[in-house]
Amino acid sequence: MGPFFSGPTARIGESSGRNGRMVFGSCPGNDTGAGLLALARKARYACEGCCDHLLKLRRGVFEVDESTGLWLIRHAAVDGPAGLIWGPDAPACLGDRASFDLLRAHLPEKAKVYASPARRTIDTARALMLDPVPMAELAEQDFGEWTGHRHDDLAVASGKLYADFWHDAARSRPPGGESFADQIIRVRRGLEQVDAGSAILVVHSGTVRAALAIALDIEPEAALRFVIDPLSLTRIDRLKGTWRVTGVNLTFRS
Repeated sequence: MGPFFSGPTARIGESSGRNGRMVFGSCPGNDTGAGLLALARKARYACEGCCDHLLKLRRGVFEVDESTGLWLIRHAAVDGPAGLIWGPDAPACLGDRASFDLLRAHLPEKAKVYASPARRTIDTARALMLDPVPMAELAEQDFGEWTGHRHDDLAVASGKLYADFWHDAARSRPPGGESFADQIIRVRRGLEQVDAGSAILVVHSGTVRAALAIALDIEPEAALRFVIDPLSLTRIDRLKGTWRVTGVNLTFRS
């Protein structure tokens, strides 16, 4: 089975989890190289040379000098009412100890650990028995003046400004904030600071989508289609001159 997408385009921000998931690469019966090649051709960004490059990956002859394995974890659900654009001080809900233990069992040992500086990501990392290095570049998209407000209230108070934002959610900037496209640029700077080897990143849904946009070389609008649930794992490898995605929105529930 090749790559598939499910679920609606997700509203960015930290309001609530979404149903559905998208996975490709490592499930039984799925040819990773073939899935990536089909995705590249469908997206119309693979030139003849790129297709040949992906075929080499499929055949197992891809040469790697130094690689970085990234384990990207979205923080646990926020401990608070749904429908808000959360600020960095919002706490994580840490009550589901069994799910933390299940996720922990899928993480590498002796990996470098980074996290967004937000309280909910630091809380999640520590609940996973990790000691993260805060990295500002991994923060969630900055919603500026809208941070701390409910989406329903903003729709009423901001009217056309709020409605127009969602017509171009990937590139619009909230008042005093940044666009998702801006976040991708920032996250790219952060990933460049991660050394070769294994690295665990405890971050936000927007940060994971930004990393996927970078790894798959897709437009910001396409990256917003990924569903990234709380306490989910996404696996990306940075290889020599390219990237490999092996799993997206993997969840481990008790």
